[in-house]
Amino acid sequence: MGDLRAPLRMLDQLLWMLRRRGLVVSTAQALAAFEAARLVGFGERETLREALAATILVHARDRTRFDETFDDFFARRPTPRTLADRLAVLGIEAAKILEIESLLQAHLKGDGFDLAILDGEAGLEHRLSQADARRALEGMAGERTLGFYTHRAMRTLGFPAARRGMRQLGRALTELLGDDGTSTRALAALEQALQQAEEAARDRIRQRAKEAEISVQSGAFGTAFAAMSDEERAAARRAVALLAARLQAAQRARSRRKKRVHLARTMRAALATGGVPFRLLRRAKRPRTTSLVLLCDISDSVRAASRFLLEFCLAARELFVGARLFVFVGNVAEVTDLFAKNDPSVALAQLASGVVVPIVANSNYGKVFERFAATVAPTLDRRSTVVILGDGRTNYLPDGAAALGRIAARVKRIWWLCPEPRARWGTSDSAMARYEGLVSRVFPAVTPADLELAARSFVSERV
Repeated sequence: MGDLRAPLRMLDQLLWMLRRRGLVVSTAQALAAFEAARLVGFGERETLREALAATILVHARDRTRFDETFDDFFARRPTPRTLADRLAVLGIEAAKILEIESLLQAHLKGDGFDLAILDGEAGLEHRLSQADARRALEGMAGERTLGFYTHRAMRTLGFPAARRGMRQLGRALTELLGDDGTSTRALAALEQALQQAEEAARDRIRQRAKEAEISVQSGAFGTAFAAMSDEERAAARRAVALLAARLQAAQRARSRRKKRVHLARTMRAALATGGVPFRLLRRAKRPRTTSLVLLCDISDSVRAASRFLLEFCLAARELFVGARLFVFVGNVAEVTDLFAKNDPSVALAQLASGVVVPIVANSNYGKVFERFAATVAPTLDRRSTVVILGDGRTNYLPDGAAALGRIAARVKRIWWLCPEPRARWGTSDSAMARYEGLVSRVFPAVTPADLELAARSFVSERV
C-alpha cells in the first residue's frame, strides 16, 4: 500500500473537521478509524466513507452530518492540505519526503514548535489547546492587549525558533535532493507552509481577542471572568450580591401581585354587607415546589466563572426551593451541606484545595453525566430544573451525551451556562454543539453581565 503517513495525516484533518461540526470522535474511535482506513485504503472514496462511518458513528441521526462533512472535506482536497502533499506536488518521491521530515524534526522541532502545525488547522488547534499555549493567552482582554499576547503566544508556540531552523535547512536539502533546483523549490514550499501556519496562528489569536470582547460593557461587570484584576473581581462580586438581593425583592413583589381572587369568599363577604363596601379576598399562594440542581465544573478553565455562579446561588438562595449544589472535574460530588454548614468563603476555599474533588484532573463530562444520571436523576422529576456550568470541553474523552439525554427526559428543563463565546463551541474538543441540542437553553456566560442576563431569565421563567 506504500507509505501511509500522508493519508493518515489527511484522515486526522477529517476527524478534526468532524469534531468541529459537533460529532463525537473519541480516542478509541479515532484509532479504529485509522485501522479501518489502513485496511480498505484511500483509493475508493465510497469504500472509505462506509468504513469510517462504521467505526465513528454511534447514532443513525448523525449520518447526515457525517456525509455532509465527508463530502465538504474532499470537495476542497485539490488544495494541498499536508506538508507531504506540498512536497509530493513537486514530484519528490515518498522516500525522500520521509527524509525531509526527518530533517525538519532535527532543525525545527523544539522550543515548543510542533511539526503538526504545518499540516493545517487540526495540528494548530491541537497545539493551541495544550496547557502552555492556553496559559500564554490567559488574561487577554481584547484587541487592546493583542500585541503583547500575540508576541507571547507565538514565542510559546515556537515560531521564532522554527524560522531560525528554516534558514539553516537549505544546505541540508541541497545535500539530500541535489542542486538541480528541486531543493530550492522544496525549501520554498516549506517556508510557505511555515508562513501560512504563522498567519493562521495570528488569525486564531486575533479571533480569540475579539471573542474576549463579546458582551463586554463598561466597568468590571462587563469584563471577562478570566481577565479580571483583583479589584475588578471584588467590584463584580459586590454587584452579583446586589443583583441577587434585587431579584429576591422582585420575586417577593411578583408573588404578592399574582395572588388570585378567591371568588367564593369574596361573594360571601359581600352578602354580609350588601356589597358595600365590596372587598376582594385573595387565595393564599401555595408554596412553590420547583427544585433547582446546580452542576458546576470547577476545573482550571472555568474556575473563575464557577466561583461567581456559586456565590450568586448562595446569595439568592431564597429564590429556589430545595436547591442542591454539585461540583465536578474528573468526578462529581454534592456540596449542598458543605455550603449550608460553612461560611461561603470557607466552602469555596475547600473546593479550591481539591479536598472535595481532585482539581488537577481533566474534566470528564462522560463519567460525570453517567454518574449523575444513575445516582441523582432518579430523585428528580418534572418540577426540577438543572443548571449546568461548564465549557463542554471533553479532553477527547466520551462526552456522555446519551446520559445527558436521559437526565433531560426526567426533569422540567436543563439550562447550560457556557463560559466560552459561541464562536468557540464545537471547536477542538468542545462538545457544546452537541450538548446544545439536548438541553433546553444555553447561555454564553463570559462576563458577570452575561450571568446577570441568565439570572434574570431564571427568575422571569419561574425556575
